[in-house]
Amino acid sequence: MAEFDESRGTWKTWLLILAKYKALDYRRKLQERGNGAPLAAEPTSRTDLETVVLSRERSAQIVALIRSFPEPDRRIFIKRYFYYETLENIAAETGLTKKAVENRLFRSRQALRQQMHLLEQEDTYEGKR
Repeated sequence: MAEFDESRGTWKTWLLILAKYKALDYRRKLQERGNGAPLAAEPTSRTDLETVVLSRERSAQIVALIRSFPEPDRRIFIKRYFYYETLENIAAETGLTKKAVENRLFRSRQALRQQMHLLEQEDTYEGKR
């Protein structure tokens, strides 16, 4: 391979990194076409179907909670956890320090965790009725 430089690392490391970036490129291409979500296998039992439905409902709840975040927290959260941007890039784009971005992400995760806990309590309460 013409791109492999032995002075920068081993063949195995180069090959692993190459495979990683090819997979990321492929995922980005699928997301651009709207096919980013992997196809789920057909549920084989009622329990599997319930699990799939509950998982989709939970995902919809999480997305709704993230959408309720104030700006710029919502944008920071999405860039970091959906687009996998680095803290440095997010800080540069938002004009915040890296530490401020870390703090906003921490508070956003904390708020999301609290809201999910409240939703779980509501689900448990409604199930007892």
